[in-house]
Amino acid sequence: MGGSCADRSSRVENQHNIDLNQAMENLDKVTIADVGESVQYVPLETTEESLIGKRAYVRLLQDKLIVASFQQPLKMFDRKTGKFISTVGRIGQGNNEYTLESDIPIFWVDDVMGIIYVQTAGKSILRFDINGNPLAKVELPSEFAMPKNLQIVTVNNALYTFQKSLTKEIAYQIMGINLTDSLIIEKVPNRQDVISVDLLSSVIIMEGYGNIPVSPSCLILGLNDGGTVFNYLKVPSLWTFKDKVYFKEEFNDTIYQVRNSQLIQRGIFNLGKWHCSDENKYDAETSMERIAINYILEGEKSIFFVFQTGYAQYKKYQTYMGVYDKMSGTTKVSKSGKIEDTDNDLMVNAFQTSTTTGEFIGLIEATDLIEYMGADGKRNEKGIRKKLKSLSEEDNPVVVIVK
Repeated sequence: MGGSCADRSSRVENQHNIDLNQAMENLDKVTIADVGESVQYVPLETTEESLIGKRAYVRLLQDKLIVASFQQPLKMFDRKTGKFISTVGRIGQGNNEYTLESDIPIFWVDDVMGIIYVQTAGKSILRFDINGNPLAKVELPSEFAMPKNLQIVTVNNALYTFQKSLTKEIAYQIMGINLTDSLIIEKVPNRQDVISVDLLSSVIIMEGYGNIPVSPSCLILGLNDGGTVFNYLKVPSLWTFKDKVYFKEEFNDTIYQVRNSQLIQRGIFNLGKWHCSDENKYDAETSMERIAINYILEGEKSIFFVFQTGYAQYKKYQTYMGVYDKMSGTTKVSKSGKIEDTDNDLMVNAFQTSTTTGEFIGLIEATDLIEYMGADGKRNEKGIRKKLKSLSEEDNPVVVIVK
């Protein structure tokens, strides 16, 4: 499970040793300066047509911001001004219409080619151009799993999927296709361990719960020893950076590049005493002393990640965020749940996604920003705060972009 997994071919360049064990001994605040060089706040225009619902998440597509939310179609805003542009497609089962998963539209983008992809019923994936105009849909090959069971990324007209196994074996955990001809270009055999049915006492589906911003729902697995394991249906274990695709399993310490149907070591999390071995992976009592990494995003300067201890103990688990500086090789970990913008005296929630060019993107509720700036209108109105001074509690979220 841990270590370098030498049987998975040679290493790629720019190996990263993320010393999480040492960082856990010296908890610190994580700041915007740790993550990137600059920050931008974009208030989204609030009108009846552009109103954003609950459980919102955002993706950046060149000069556009695309936002999904509860029981709403995708909505497109201008990246610089936040002005509402249009909806993207419609909810339904007709032409250029898409179905919802747990009441949320599931979408992703190819920010190199400028294409929006939206999951819909069956094995079809809808496509829209950067202005929201419909393009020909993609029909997945028959051997692909249903899109709703997959985590998907696209880059340069190639689509990569990760299917997380749970209590059944699957042939391939990662597959890739060329979207121009639907031919398969990657097949990585499944190597995941599954949870034995002997350990399970119950399975509950919770919608909109947990630490994964873009996962519509979560399986809560009751264990016979009294523990509880959270299993996200769409774990962002795949990510793109500079046209390459990377992969990290929840309990494996290794970061891989997906290339030529192989997982090639690209880096490692040094977990030390926090490493989770096979035999105690689902042991509730020892999970307080083990780390499970939820998701990873990558930028030019840093690798950002969110993880948990006590992942098998409901209401006892602790969530942390960490950042690894790719130049200095240093790692910082915080359990505050916020990223500090010290230059503007603000706080930023954990990022939701990143682009292949290395920009981190997240959403902050208007009510949270108002609280950070001070109640009753007593706000420092310098710099970014001056731009945000007119926010009201009824306004749409504010997008934060760090690069």
